[in-house]
Amino acid sequence: MKNIQSHISSLRHHLIKNMTTLSYSNGKPLCIIYSPHQNIDSQKSSHVKYGGTVAFNLLYEDGQPIGYNHVEKLASLSKIHLRTGCFCNPGACQKYIGLSPSMVKEHVQAGHVCWDEKDVINGVPTGAVRISLGYMSTVEDCNYFLDFLKQHFLNFSKLNQNMNALSIRNKELPIAVITSLYFYPIKSCGGVRVTSWNFGVEGFEYDREWTVVDDEGQYLNQKKHPKLSLIIPEMDLENNVMILSAPNMPKLPISLKDYPDKNFITPVSVCGDTLNGYSYGQDVTDWFTAYLGAPSFLIRREPVETRESRGAFKAAPIGFANESAFLLISTSSLEELKKRVNEHSGIEKSHLIDEANFRPNIVVSSFNGRD
Repeated sequence: MKNIQSHISSLRHHLIKNMTTLSYSNGKPLCIIYSPHQNIDSQKSSHVKYGGTVAFNLLYEDGQPIGYNHVEKLASLSKIHLRTGCFCNPGACQKYIGLSPSMVKEHVQAGHVCWDEKDVINGVPTGAVRISLGYMSTVEDCNYFLDFLKQHFLNFSKLNQNMNALSIRNKELPIAVITSLYFYPIKSCGGVRVTSWNFGVEGFEYDREWTVVDDEGQYLNQKKHPKLSLIIPEMDLENNVMILSAPNMPKLPISLKDYPDKNFITPVSVCGDTLNGYSYGQDVTDWFTAYLGAPSFLIRREPVETRESRGAFKAAPIGFANESAFLLISTSSLEELKKRVNEHSGIEKSHLIDEANFRPNIVVSSFNGRD
């Protein structure tokens, strides 16, 4: 047992020591670690009493927190298993992250619960990321994780800087060719594929301008209500109407030009933020409630209401979208995913994967032989 204990404490020392050195070109740290690690070289023996876990969060170049859900998704793609959230220990979470009682209350009022997507609320993380090391863990595992942090966060930041500095005369740059365009008028419902469409700083026109909420103002998604995916919008621009269809339901016309009664303002909670919207009347409510089998209300976002993007273009205005005004995927990435799925499963399953599964706004393929 002493050998195992010594092995794990050495790995933890190695991991923390290297994580604390990771920083952006402006000197800002990438990691904030929630465990004693000052003067780490002189405290190597102290790692024995802390076990084989390291809890931390990642930060953007400007010091704002990177949501732990984002970190977990990227790690999963790299076959790294992490745990995120508060680890069933809200007291320690509150202490180390620095959550005041009023902040905790704000998180609850924003609808934050375990396993949701609300990893950052009002610029404050609601949990953290945790790595667990065991007797089978190796230095190579730790280095693989450190390389993951460098590649997906530090190097990505440098790539953005380098791309901004490149001259447009550089003929070696690959040319992205747009192959498909989609937008999703109602959040979590079916999309519309188009060949051209108007767009602005908040994304495509009408994209996620509507959402469906429950009687507590929480937006509904396909995780809890998969039937939302079968609500299909059809845009009739000539008559300024969106026509909704769903299985075993009559068609429902929604005016594009006219807003619902502005006296019925409804606050909507989206990913920890609150936006005001206008609620539709009883006929629309009855349609959604009958189809979903639970009280459901269609809300149209108030035109002046926006949130700040949490994606690559932070602080850009968005509406009911989760993180960014646009989601872009490439056909080469899609083909690579299909290849990996077939290799992993041992049977042909790639026909089950389609670009629409990822609900993109823009699909691109690359040109001149580069992806």
